[in-house]
Amino acid sequence: MINTRKKFLSILAIVFLAMMIMNVKSYAATFSVSKTSVSVNKGKTASITVNGKSITGKINVSSSNTSVATVSVGSKWVNKNSFSFTITGKKAGTATITVSGTDFSDSVGNLNSATKTIKVTVKDSSSSNTTSTSDDDSSQKKSSDATLSNLGVTPKEYDFKGFKKSVTGSNAEYKVKVPNSITKLTVYATPSSSKAKYSVSGNTGFKVGTNIISVKVTAEDGTTKTYKIYVTRASGDEEEVIPNVIDDENSTDDNTSDEPTGIGLDSLEVQGYVLSPEFKSNVYEYAVEIGEQKFESLDELKNLIKTSVSYGDAMAVVSVQEGTEDDYFVYNANIKVSDYEREYASYDIKFVKSLADLEGNVEEEVDTEEIPQENMESAEKDNNNKDLIFGLDRDFVEKLALAGCSLILFIIVIVQGIVLHKKTLELDEYDLDSYDDDSDEESSDEKDREIDEDEKREDDKEENRENMSDEIDRSKYEPRYRNPRSSGSRRGGRHF
Repeated sequence: MINTRKKFLSILAIVFLAMMIMNVKSYAATFSVSKTSVSVNKGKTASITVNGKSITGKINVSSSNTSVATVSVGSKWVNKNSFSFTITGKKAGTATITVSGTDFSDSVGNLNSATKTIKVTVKDSSSSNTTSTSDDDSSQKKSSDATLSNLGVTPKEYDFKGFKKSVTGSNAEYKVKVPNSITKLTVYATPSSSKAKYSVSGNTGFKVGTNIISVKVTAEDGTTKTYKIYVTRASGDEEEVIPNVIDDENSTDDNTSDEPTGIGLDSLEVQGYVLSPEFKSNVYEYAVEIGEQKFESLDELKNLIKTSVSYGDAMAVVSVQEGTEDDYFVYNANIKVSDYEREYASYDIKFVKSLADLEGNVEEEVDTEEIPQENMESAEKDNNNKDLIFGLDRDFVEKLALAGCSLILFIIVIVQGIVLHKKTLELDEYDLDSYDDDSDEESSDEKDREIDEDEKREDDKEENRENMSDEIDRSKYEPRYRNPRSSGSRRGGRHF
């Protein structure tokens, strides 16, 4: 019986330990990459997405052979989000791209590390029948494109609108107004030609009044063009900052330019489907006709959406949701372009059964006031608080509750084990006591019987003595002989 209880306790302990191990493993989190091998032509690029939605930490990206393939980023800080980078083929050959993270943490603070590798094969796209030329061949025609495809300043609330790549030289007067507290701005720019370079001057040490930021672009063949940004710093008494727009009086271009107007996506596509309208960086709403197509999961649709961003630390985060009965679309995808401090742009893709469904459902565009940065941060904070429980992350609270339940189960098992063990000891002790009591009772009964027999013998002896005494006393007074005829006559006989 004791062995059975011990086996039962051992089984309970093993089950509990297995539950705890499974629970701990459920906390482990890592990141993933969208592809483990890619093939690109020389001079072409391939996009890779790193999914780190369950971790927080630094992710490093490197190439084993930069002469064959290079990567667009060296490292990224991930805070429960994803980011993309591009691989550029330099020359024919193979290379290995390593994506690694050390000491990144999951939602409950557990530290982890992981390494993913991507095998890259670069192919030479030129024909074997033609004579190849090198980049440094003096006979090759060099690019003279010295324009920018994108230009602006950060912080974003001071950025201007209406940038046009063709507006350069004396006409390129982009105006910005900043409060007295701002003494410098960061300039972001993207040359139209990958072989062009640019330099920035005058973007620090602003004085009160007008300051000029010059962005000089140098083409491959030495051609130069200069873009100018006029920054007006307010005096200490001025507080209002008017919206920043291009100076229409000096503009020589119309307002229908399709050139990008700020930080946004470099490319956007839905694999296997057609975007309507055609993608442009400064167009933020699109539609895709999918007919009766249904996706097994939102992740399946999400994986079809491919994006790329080349500006600084900005990254594209894609989210997908299903439409409701009141919506005219089947699915809706949102792509936000942001860095660690602010959001730059937001794109929407409506997946509809037919493009005809869009008729009557597209509201007329209206001018809206730009929301101040502090209000945006407050709204974002309120939105984040929806996922909090008592100020703590919802996922963390749920996992903490699971761990608490496991601990309570462990305590219950231990207490039950102690109680069963104690009862077992009591039963064993009771059995021994019962055996001793029976032996003592038998001995006591034996002694009692002996005492009773002794007393009985004494009583018998006493009774015999009393009987003998009675017989002796009666013999003194009873006549030894009586004459039966002596009654009433004196004749014959002797009187006593």
